[in-house]
Amino acid sequence: MRAVTLIEPGRLELQEVDDPPCPPGGLVLKVAAALICSTDVHMWRRGHPALRYPRIMGHEIAGVIAEVSPEITHLRAGDRVQLYPGIPCGGCRFCRRGRENLCPALEIMGFTSDGGFADYVAVSERTVAHGGLSPMPSGLSFAVAALAEPVACCLNGLERAGSREGDTVLVLGGGPIGCLVAMISRHLGAGRVMVAEKSRTRAFLAASASGEAVLDPGNGDLVEAVRDLTGGEGADLVVTCFREAARHYPLLELVATAGKLLCFSGLPGAEREVPLDLNRIHYGERTVTGAYGCTSAQCHKAVELLGGDLKADWLISHRVGLNDLVKGLELVASQRAMKVCVEPWEEKDVESCLVR
Repeated sequence: MRAVTLIEPGRLELQEVDDPPCPPGGLVLKVAAALICSTDVHMWRRGHPALRYPRIMGHEIAGVIAEVSPEITHLRAGDRVQLYPGIPCGGCRFCRRGRENLCPALEIMGFTSDGGFADYVAVSERTVAHGGLSPMPSGLSFAVAALAEPVACCLNGLERAGSREGDTVLVLGGGPIGCLVAMISRHLGAGRVMVAEKSRTRAFLAASASGEAVLDPGNGDLVEAVRDLTGGEGADLVVTCFREAARHYPLLELVATAGKLLCFSGLPGAEREVPLDLNRIHYGERTVTGAYGCTSAQCHKAVELLGGDLKADWLISHRVGLNDLVKGLELVASQRAMKVCVEPWEEKDVESCLVR
């Protein structure tokens, strides 16, 4: 099969490699769509602490089951599915509580094992046993189904923050994640959603596609603008949706009394420590919480949302083949794209899943 392998930071190679064998208790997925994430760009350029080389990246995946281990009875070749990229241990206290994203032994496809920038990907017994395959509803495209992983991450963040109906939500960053957080917040019943974004192109897309109020932080004081829109109160929930948000904005000043700050995006390692006014947290009963990744159950929910009322197909702005993966990474890195979909197969070849 064909696969794009990251040999080392900055060096990607399109290679012919052996088809992955079907793991005992697992399956092989024919990749129909694998989306490029900003984390893929980071790994391509600078590496990642969880990355082991050489590696086939890609963790936002949907496709058709090509081969199934005989002991699996609830899935069969030809099924159209979205893939949860986590490989949890299944036995630790976090896995037992349904929070496998915090499993200390968690492995991740595209990081610690091979991912979806290839014709096929092997899916382990642990992933299958832990419900890592979400059946795709009729009419849902593979590209949109692959969005389920980032949608599930947004659901996890909003659940961790205790998002409530009627909340005023401020989303910092109008990229793909920021737009998804805004759309999902509205879907869950937020009273008002505001997006802060400096890029005119992304601000236009966020406003036209989601219908939310978009603020330009480069044109005036963001704290003042938010207070003007909220009667001087601030936002009930503030969500950081790009890595440098904590460096660019006085986060707690944007949070209303009894409000919440969700640290969705992590900071670069050397910049992870920022000043924090503990009295503002104490006297205003503000809550600061974090969110990392998602669970397989949240992926199931995300697929249902994408197959229903959550219309996110507009986020797929570009499509490339495996031979143009670097072009796709450059589009994401330059912010000229929202989500780039890597499609290894021609559309007519996707459903012919048994040809291996």
